Amino acid sequence: MKQKGAVRKMSVTEHKREAKERLYVKVITNRDILFLHTIL
Repeated sequence: MKQKGAVRKMSVTEHKREAKERLYVKVITNRDILFLHTIL
């Protein structure tokens, strides 16, 4: 049971990191789209 809890804790931290990375990518893509729009 203890091991399972540790695994869950790890997955939660990984999930948070993944969400942060996804948000960062989203911001970058939005910036790229705006940049392309300004060029066009």
